[in-house]
Amino acid sequence: MATLRQLALSGRISEARRALSDLKHGDGLELSPTDSQALDHWEWVLSPLWWLELKHGRIFLRRASSIDRAFFERCQYDQQFVKRFNRRWASGFDLQRLLWQSENLPPLHVGVMYWTVVVDGIPRGISSLAGIDQLNRHAEFSIGFPDKPDAGIALKTSLMVIHFALWMLGLHKLIAYIYEDNESAKRNAQHLGFQIEGILGDHFFFNNEPTSVAVFGLTRNQVLANPSLTRIARRTISQRWIEESSPAFGKCSFQYLDPPAITSIPIANSSRAREHMT
Repeated sequence: MATLRQLALSGRISEARRALSDLKHGDGLELSPTDSQALDHWEWVLSPLWWLELKHGRIFLRRASSIDRAFFERCQYDQQFVKRFNRRWASGFDLQRLLWQSENLPPLHVGVMYWTVVVDGIPRGISSLAGIDQLNRHAEFSIGFPDKPDAGIALKTSLMVIHFALWMLGLHKLIAYIYEDNESAKRNAQHLGFQIEGILGDHFFFNNEPTSVAVFGLTRNQVLANPSLTRIARRTISQRWIEESSPAFGKCSFQYLDPPAITSIPIANSSRAREHMT
């Protein structure tokens, strides 16, 4: 197991997958139940699912990588964007490291996955799943655009990420932390079916100032009980959200009920962290 971990954490994903295959299918190899469970876990950690790039119409969600450095730098130094998306960015961070990890490492080890939202071939926004909790099957969802996107772009992008998280990964819940003074983000979250779960007063400190956030949540059950939202998904991204179409977390089947209006492009060896929704 140590070798697999070293390969995975050094970004050598293809080598790690080959080593895993050798362990699982080695001639004469007898595995204890504990070993089998560990190998199943690694098969999920290294699954090509985490490296899928999603496309629907004009929108392309790709794992953020070094080719996105200029766009991320622009976002990092855009004070209004940072104020809405992630105020911790204002204090600086290692952008090169963030993009290298996003490009090369398994999200279940890094704890976050970033997408660059590309519209008509041009980077326009950032979305992420962070704090991915395998045991409790939830993650934090964020999405932001430094410039106001064309009508429907933010909605469609959000639905694509929700589909990936709840109907491809098999998570049960998405959480959004939204700064208490970001009224437009709150309205957008509610439009997506997120429900207010409370206020965390003075929950974060930025520049030595306490900042409160509103907590919004969206569970798979809430989606299924919301016919308006399921109709929007059907109309906007051509996906039918029903209980039977969702895999158990860690056991994704890669199959769609419908022809994949969201096309998924597996990357065998990609060459190429989160708090808030705007």
